Amino acid sequence: MDIAFIQIEDKRQRYIIYTHTEDLSDKRLLELILERFYSDNFRSFFDKKCPVWSDYTDKCIAYRDGKCSRYTIWQYKY
Repeated sequence: MDIAFIQIEDKRQRYIIYTHTEDLSDKRLLELILERFYSDNFRSFFDKKCPVWSDYTDKCIAYRDGKCSRYTIWQYKY
């Protein structure tokens, strides 16, 4: 399942907003994955994959760093 999200930050808070939420079959799993992705030790939960869309599989996050159009794909290990 693909779920798009955006990150918005102000001076004190970070907000994660789901942009397609009509059919979330396992919302708690999605929240757990995002919590771990934004944790200080996220590399213990994710493997970095090549930024090739064919590597985008189940439980992956395609994350855009900075303001360019390049994505890094992170595979959730669990």
